[in-house]
Amino acid sequence: MNSVFRESVEPNEPVEEKSFEPQPSVSDNRIEPPFTDYETAHGHPFVVDHYELGDTWQEKMGGFLPEVQEITTYLMRKIGAKEIDNSTDAVKETIKGLEKVSNVKKSDRIVTKIAKVSAYVEFLNKVDGARWR
Repeated sequence: MNSVFRESVEPNEPVEEKSFEPQPSVSDNRIEPPFTDYETAHGHPFVVDHYELGDTWQEKMGGFLPEVQEITTYLMRKIGAKEIDNSTDAVKETIKGLEKVSNVKKSDRIVTKIAKVSAYVEFLNKVDGARWR
């Protein structure tokens, strides 16, 4: 009974040894600024990026300047009163809540969404202003 369990196998081709060179790590070192510094860092308010308004948001005809200012003022006041954190994540959640209360649907166009939220925020700003008189 002559059985062989292992046989040595010689490779037919020479094996190339590859040297390992560490690749430079590619990481995004940019840290998202707090909400209050977002406009300075990006050149436009956070609301412009959130609603994807593009470069035409400041135009007199068809722009969203009053709406963006109204929403931004409301959010800055909330941050100043320490009711929400000074982060874009906290602001996103706040906007989501405003949209829910304003009956904004996912299928609504951007124009409708920002108009509803802006009108609701304008109302909240007036109520808060009347409260402190």
